Amino acid sequence: MSNSEITPARDDDLPAIIDLLKTCGLPYTDLTLAHLTEFRVVRDGERLIALGGLEFCREAALLRSFAVLPAFREQGLARHLLAVLEQHALATGHQNIYLLTNTARSYFARRGFWPLAREQAPAAIAACPEFRSLCPVSAVFMRKALCGRVLS
Repeated sequence: MSNSEITPARDDDLPAIIDLLKTCGLPYTDLTLAHLTEFRVVRDGERLIALGGLEFCREAALLRSFAVLPAFREQGLARHLLAVLEQHALATGHQNIYLLTNTARSYFARRGFWPLAREQAPAAIAACPEFRSLCPVSAVFMRKALCGRVLS
């Protein structure tokens, strides 16, 4: 892994976050400064090279905007970033973390996420913009129990 550390996103990171998400083909149109409080970023110098965020939809935690620039993949950045976000979800009282993906199903499956039917989404997740409209219906919905216990 790069020597870069994972830090909270800053307000002035929003344009770079949007650029990174565009580069990686991920949704970004709903992102606002309010989302950034739950985002973590990795920098190479001042350049953002990886990021991920949590969106707390009432009682549910949605992993979103999880991306690593192609030139920085295969260095352990994503694995470390995911661990930081999972710990953050736990620290805020969330036992499960959910996500939608079109391209990284096998990556997340190797990290303990299981596919679920979209109909099994908690109401709070189903109501969020990423679930309703930003991610296509072809996106795989997945869940990971963070403490070995799945809440119903």
